[in-house]
Amino acid sequence: MPPRAYFALVYRAVSEILARVTPRTLDVPRGVDVVHRIRVPRAWLECGAALELTLPRHLTCAACEGGGCDSCQRAGAITLRERDELAEIVCMTLPARGKEPDGIARGVVIRIPEQGGFPPASEQLLPRGLLLLRVDPAETADAGVARVLPPATTLARRIALSLHSISARARRAPWLNLWLVVALLGALALLAFRWLRGLG
Repeated sequence: MPPRAYFALVYRAVSEILARVTPRTLDVPRGVDVVHRIRVPRAWLECGAALELTLPRHLTCAACEGGGCDSCQRAGAITLRERDELAEIVCMTLPARGKEPDGIARGVVIRIPEQGGFPPASEQLLPRGLLLLRVDPAETADAGVARVLPPATTLARRIALSLHSISARARRAPWLNLWLVVALLGALALLAFRWLRGLG
């Protein structure tokens, strides 16, 4: 298979994983859902720009919207990482809105699976909660929000961010470290085999 075909296959698989926002994600047990609001230039919303978003350490609990409930242990916020951990970066593409007929710019809410709160320690096999991202139009983008190249040119970065997400989960569930090492070694062995055979 030519290199371009491999690239297209890998890109399609990674895009499907990263862009998976389906109704199924609403019905399964998961970690706590969180809410975050960002502002971007109106033109980014109109054209459907690709964004890179740095998540803060604490996000508002979606169940109580910061008021305090059982889901967030009455804190009103969910902590996504420890103080010494690197910030998570989410890559996403805004849905293209076009110009509104009445000229009034409107925001959008996007559900992003497995970017919310982690499940309780007793249920580590559950996925993370949803990130409900509210994107509103403004004159300039908020700090921590940047426009990036289209997804096809940022494939390596998306794969790296996916691996970062997997390693963050592995830190919370030490037995996953072994799985991660085995998976990476298997992938490297397959690549080496294909290279030695002149297939890749």
